[in-house]
Amino acid sequence: MQEESRFEDFVGLIGAIDKEIQRIKTAELSRFGLRASDLMVVYYLEKNPEGLTGADLARLADVDRAAVSRTVTRLAADGFVEVGEESTRYRAPIRLTEKGYAAMAEVNGLISQIVRQAGGGLMDEQRRALYASLESVLGQLRVIAR
Repeated sequence: MQEESRFEDFVGLIGAIDKEIQRIKTAELSRFGLRASDLMVVYYLEKNPEGLTGADLARLADVDRAAVSRTVTRLAADGFVEVGEESTRYRAPIRLTEKGYAAMAEVNGLISQIVRQAGGGLMDEQRRALYASLESVLGQLRVIAR
């Protein structure tokens, strides 16, 4: 019975956390004309002003290149990013535009506020232990999935 409870607790908590994160991203990012799926792309582009390729973004955001391509196409059409010239679209450097940087300035403030609020009940040592535990579980799940 304990294994069943551990499974329910783990899957239930991780699923509920993911669902709440998606709700927050959807609600808050829509104010800036962004979608929840856009966040990690614009986040990593802001951290890399020299630009990143679609392949780089896919690796960093841990999503497939086709999803990044769709996101970048939409972000470029909406004026948040610009795609440089290159022989293939996966090698072209992608950079934030002024509009993208302006949106990220506000989004970063929002991220800080939400992270502070969500983790407000944790001491630094508890937070480090939580993240270390989650990294360990993720590593084991990746081994199992292969």
